[in-house]
Amino acid sequence: MKRLFRIGLPATIAALTLAGGMVQGALADPRDFTFENDSVSYITELYISPSSSTHWGDDVLGVDVLAPGHSVDISFDSSIGRTCIYDLLVVTEDGTKTRKDHENLCTTDVEYYSES
Repeated sequence: MKRLFRIGLPATIAALTLAGGMVQGALADPRDFTFENDSVSYITELYISPSSSTHWGDDVLGVDVLAPGHSVDISFDSSIGRTCIYDLLVVTEDGTKTRKDHENLCTTDVEYYSES
């Protein structure tokens, strides 16, 4: 009986850990995405705002800079807003500003920035 308990307990812990991970994934906001810098420029500022808004809000990178070839995970607070349609504003180290308007963040896992 003790032998079954020793085998059963790790299996139970593994199952609970897996279930916890599945619940965590299920609770993720559908707008969460990864932003990839596929350019040769450093991104110094990144703004993400609902398309219906007239204000950009805060730079989501804060004091950080996104180097070429790097990415950052963007997470939303699921208790704030429900819209999926957002505008993105990228500012590079030389001051160039690039907008992407009306992006449906609920249907993408990755947003890419590349210079045209």
